Amino acid sequence: MESSRLLLISFLPSMWVVAVATAARSPGCATRCGDIDVPYPFGLDPQCAIHDGFQLNCTTVGRTTKLFYFNVEVTKISVQDGKAWLKTWISRQCYNQTTNDMFVENAWINATDTPYVLSADDNKIIVLGCNSMAYMQSDSAIRNRLYVHMRLPTQNGSCSGTAGCCEADLPSGVRYYQGFFNELYNTTKIWRKTPCNYITVMESAAFNFSTTYLTSTAFYDADDSRTPVVMEWGITRQTCEEAKANETAYACVSDHSGCVSSDAGYRCSCSKGFEGNPYIVDGCTDINECLDSFTYPCAGICENTLGNFTCSCPRGRNVINGVCVKSQRSTWMVPVVGASVGLVTLVIGITCAYLVQERRKLHRIKQRYFRRHGGLLLFEEMKSQHHQGAAAFTIFSEEEL
Repeated sequence: MESSRLLLISFLPSMWVVAVATAARSPGCATRCGDIDVPYPFGLDPQCAIHDGFQLNCTTVGRTTKLFYFNVEVTKISVQDGKAWLKTWISRQCYNQTTNDMFVENAWINATDTPYVLSADDNKIIVLGCNSMAYMQSDSAIRNRLYVHMRLPTQNGSCSGTAGCCEADLPSGVRYYQGFFNELYNTTKIWRKTPCNYITVMESAAFNFSTTYLTSTAFYDADDSRTPVVMEWGITRQTCEEAKANETAYACVSDHSGCVSSDAGYRCSCSKGFEGNPYIVDGCTDINECLDSFTYPCAGICENTLGNFTCSCPRGRNVINGVCVKSQRSTWMVPVVGASVGLVTLVIGITCAYLVQERRKLHRIKQRYFRRHGGLLLFEEMKSQHHQGAAAFTIFSEEEL
């Protein structure tokens, strides 16, 4: 006969005040808890958070300062992504050597009346063990049944779904779930090789299967019996259109910011090309892309602009696949241009030579006709008349003629 225990992670506050004020947090509000940033709209005091759903508490546990949302530890907050990273309990089914029976702990999360929802993009349902049938029941009206086979996997990192490890996609919009087991499938006969079976919802990127998770309790003991999970959050459970209709309560107060609708409600985001906190006046500032060549590669001349940047190449080079390369046309442009200039010069030279030749030819013809028609005699007569003081020639008008 199985003995069982319930592990509850409840986000339920006594009253969630959803009236939102657009003013930023009060002066003097703490912005860190230990090593964790606490950006607005979150706060450690009522006057520092945008509303009760975003109020956290900073507590010293032993010698370590930790951030909590009620009884759930918070390890990271991202305003840009609208996400928070928390730690959740693990449902387990283990053989108890003392009682020679199975011991079960069923974990569940209830974030029904909070700004949070489990991220379907970042989380997976994970089941570990052998001869196990586990269930995940949620408020999305979907009940997942996952079965893992008795055969042990032979390599780390492989979650095949048939040998000791199984994973499934998480439905969207989940605020409540509970993981539990079918008691007809257990490790009573194989406890020496596989003492426990597990089911949990956890961040996909944080899970890397190890065969020791089956042969020991290493998975459960790794992080104080908890796994990381990603929660999306929204300011209120309104769409962007609904939120914008109430200008006094609309939380996206910074210039260059916009609204994003999600399963959690609406949240704010800085516009493309800007970064910072959209919940604070003038919180979104321009990104200088030229200072981050890894994210914004530019192999040429980078110039930052408001919300964007330009990337150009030096003269004689073109951008190809983000790299400045020598212009292909420049290899043939120089000889072509040179040949063109030479051809034009040659044509001009030939033309000038032809015109000079024709002018000389015309001059010779004039000289020949001048001599042939008595021009020399006339010229000598004019010279003699000029030396004698007489007029060399007389000009008559049209009337005189």
